[in-house]
Amino acid sequence: MTNKNIIVYSKKDGVNRLLSIDTNDLISLTKFIEDHYPKEKDFIYALVQGVEIKLF
Repeated sequence: MTNKNIIVYSKKDGVNRLLSIDTNDLISLTKFIEDHYPKEKDFIYALVQGVEIKLF
């Protein structure tokens, strides 16, 4: 199930990069990012209904 209200992206090195991640659970999302994007995890943000949230 896709939640189109959540957009996950990286702001590493001043470049916004969309990450194709399909989850509605923040715990699963953070675990996935730690496993697949360890070098970028400090730069990961989620846009939820127009509000930017820094995940780490």
